[in-house]
Amino acid sequence: MRAAALTAALTLALASGVQAQNFREPPPEYDRPYPGGTSLRYYPKAEMWDRCTALLGRKLPNQPAECAKVRISRQTGQKRCFVFIAEHFKGGEDDDLLFRHGRAHCNGWWHPPRKQHPQ
Repeated sequence: MRAAALTAALTLALASGVQAQNFREPPPEYDRPYPGGTSLRYYPKAEMWDRCTALLGRKLPNQPAECAKVRISRQTGQKRCFVFIAEHFKGGEDDDLLFRHGRAHCNGWWHPPRKQHPQ
């Protein structure tokens, strides 16, 4: 089930092409559906930096694999978790972890950014 979690916490997006073990598993208390629902979108790797910069409202230091933020849905006017994932992860072993990682940020999870992301 791909529903998501709570406030406007955001994913400090991780570098594209990184294996799943390099992504942080979200803590169980944040790894749950978002009450307002989740919109999951896949974009080409070349578009992820621009898409995530627009979603998050700030420039990113690295090419992201995923990003997430709670925004007001244009369709409903309600808060909704938006998760963007680079499309080359779609259906792969990292897809679910990236989704859960982003959704956990919508639920309020925060972790310090990595100093250097693997390429």
